[in-house]
Amino acid sequence: MYPDDKQKKLKDDPNRSSRKSCTHFQDIPNEIIYDIFEFLDVYHMYTAFFNLNIRFQNLLTDSNLPIKINLSLTSRSTFEHQYKHLIMLNKHRINSLRLSNLFTIDVIFSPIRIVSKLTRLQALHINNIQSEYVEKLLKYLVSLSCLSSLIIIVIDCVENKNQLYRRIFRLPVLKYCKITMTKFVESEPLSIAINKYSSIEHLVINNGCYLHELISLLSYIPQLRRLSLRDLYGTFIEQTKSHSIVFNYLTHISINKTNMTFDELELLIKNHFPQIQSL
Repeated sequence: MYPDDKQKKLKDDPNRSSRKSCTHFQDIPNEIIYDIFEFLDVYHMYTAFFNLNIRFQNLLTDSNLPIKINLSLTSRSTFEHQYKHLIMLNKHRINSLRLSNLFTIDVIFSPIRIVSKLTRLQALHINNIQSEYVEKLLKYLVSLSCLSSLIIIVIDCVENKNQLYRRIFRLPVLKYCKITMTKFVESEPLSIAINKYSSIEHLVINNGCYLHELISLLSYIPQLRRLSLRDLYGTFIEQTKSHSIVFNYLTHISINKTNMTFDELELLIKNHFPQIQSL
C-alpha cells in the first residue's frame, strides 16, 4: 500500500475519530467507567476518582451502581471515616461486604444498625467473629432477600452448632455457604428435615463432622450439588444405614481427612450419593 493510500484509509476509518476522542482518561464513556468501578472496592473508587472533577463526583454519588466494601484490613480511624462517609451514605448500594476486625463487626452488627437496610447485599464475608455475634447476626440476615453467598469464620467455640445451622438454613435465597469453626465440639445431630428446606447448592464446612450428623444436616439441603468437609468421622457401617435419604443432586464431594475405610465410603456413596461424579 502506497503512502497516499494509507492516508486515505486513515481518513476514511470510521473508528478513528472515536479513538482520537478517548486520548484522555476523562473522555472515556460512562459505561466503561462503570465497568472499571465493578472491579474496585468502594474505598479505592473514591480515593482514585472522587477528586478528579465534578463528573466523577457525580458518577460516584448519583449512581445506582452496586458497590463492594472490604474492611478486612482497615484501621479503626480509616473504618470510622468509611462508615460515616461511605457505608452509611451508600448502604442501599452495597452488594458485597467483607469484615474481619472485631471493632468493625461490633459497630455494624452489635447492636444491629444497618444490616436490615442492606437490601442489595448478595455476598457477606465475616472473619474472626465470636459465636455470640453469629447468632445475633443470622437473625437479621433472614430479611435480606438477595443474600446468596455467606462466609463466616468463628474464632471461639460454638456450643450449639445445630442452632447455627438452623438459622443459616432459614436464609431465603442462599446458594453458597462456607462455615469455619476453629474449635470442634461434638453435638447431637439435627432431627431429620420434614418440611423446612434450604436453597443452598454449595456447602463448605471447615470443621469436624460425624457421619450421623452429616446425613441429618444434609436432609435440610436437598438441592445441594457440591459439598466440602475438613474432617469426616465414622467407623461403623451401620451408621450409613441409619436413614434412607438419597441426595440425587449431589455430584461433587471433597473430604480432607476421614477415618472411614474404603468399604464404608463406597457404601455411603451407594446408599446416599448415587450421582457422585467427583470424590
